[in-house]
Amino acid sequence: MPMARYLAGFCAGTIIVFGLVLLLGILGAGRLNPHRQETGWVAWIRHEKLRLLQAPPGRIVVVAGSNATFGIEARRLEALTGLRTVNAASHVNVLYTLQETDPLPALQAGDILLLPLETQAYARTTEMNQMSAEVGHQEGLDYFLSLPWRLKLGYIRHLEPSFLWQQLVRIRDGDALPRQGYWRFGVDDHGDLDLSDARPAPATVQDSARTTSMGRTVSPPMRQILCASIRSLAGRGVRVIGTPDNIYLMDQANIRNRQNLLKRARGLFTSCGGEWVDVPGGGLQPLERMYDTIFHPTAEGRRLRTDELARALCAGPIACKPQPVRD
Repeated sequence: MPMARYLAGFCAGTIIVFGLVLLLGILGAGRLNPHRQETGWVAWIRHEKLRLLQAPPGRIVVVAGSNATFGIEARRLEALTGLRTVNAASHVNVLYTLQETDPLPALQAGDILLLPLETQAYARTTEMNQMSAEVGHQEGLDYFLSLPWRLKLGYIRHLEPSFLWQQLVRIRDGDALPRQGYWRFGVDDHGDLDLSDARPAPATVQDSARTTSMGRTVSPPMRQILCASIRSLAGRGVRVIGTPDNIYLMDQANIRNRQNLLKRARGLFTSCGGEWVDVPGGGLQPLERMYDTIFHPTAEGRRLRTDELARALCAGPIACKPQPVRD
């Protein structure tokens, strides 16, 4: 009898705790969290950018991680190509960038989806991580409901009770956004960041490069998601164009691995109904163009990178009608 009472009490306690955590999760979902430095910023920037996609078709829409958030200037690309351009890029660790819960439903026939995906992303699995779970929670319950059961369990596992409590208690309507870190950059009506005070930090970039490891092949989960997305979009009249990311690398083995991975990525795009555009140097950037990580250029680095990309697009798949560029 004592053992039975113990087990009954344990089960009841577990159910109560789980119920409380679930209640916290439901009540706090859909609230942007300015107290969460990284995931709060990513959720906020995605919220701002997804609003920009409610526009007529015939656009270039850039989707990728932070290499494109920092490295492609949509306003400049629009002038150089003559096509309305929106930078909808956010963060490489957000799981659902290429799934039907993200920008893809907003794309229409006549749009061009430009994917300068981080090379490392091709080699990753699609397992849930803390970044994905926290950003998804701040976007609302629809994201959780859209996940397959395998990822729902990972979502729940990665939401810490302290985060859920913070979502419910610490956030107040009208809380001011921080003005430090990446929050200070803001987002304009093209989805571009204001990088005017993004000062180069070469030592930080080199430290990041030393700890970088580059895979050599596209992972099966990524191949499946990417190919399905390309085919689905092509069936809706959306052109999907892949292109290399911008990145700074030091290690020659990483550079060779990246070259091999990009060849496989190109083959994947073209075999699944997409297109591919190469850029000078395969997207590798010199140190003097970089801001604070191997993926983040300075404002000047972004300008040069955008010009290179525009020339490649206009010489290839896009019939450009360039407009005057304001530097």
